[in-house]
Amino acid sequence: VANALLINEVLRFNAAEVPAKMGTFSQYDHPHTLARYAEIADALGLKSVSGALKRAIDVLENKFHFIEKTVPGKTTSRKQKYRLTDVGKKFLEDNYK
Repeated sequence: VANALLINEVLRFNAAEVPAKMGTFSQYDHPHTLARYAEIADALGLKSVSGALKRAIDVLENKFHFIEKTVPGKTTSRKQKYRLTDVGKKFLEDNYK
């Protein structure tokens, strides 16, 4: 429940070019999240990184199972990305030949 309540704040923080506060011993030199969100938004035909993007990702991942996280169970991993599932690949093959 806490994750659901805070996801918009987390997206807003992570989507900043330079987040307002980074940990003292950050594990990476700069955030990559904004660029990754922008890639997904572009692929989905969205004009910006917004709540619409979060909703689209949620539908693709949890309703249709077209995409999945590359590092399951570790949503904050710096290596976290999304990939097409077999269901997603089949949908694209069947509908976009």
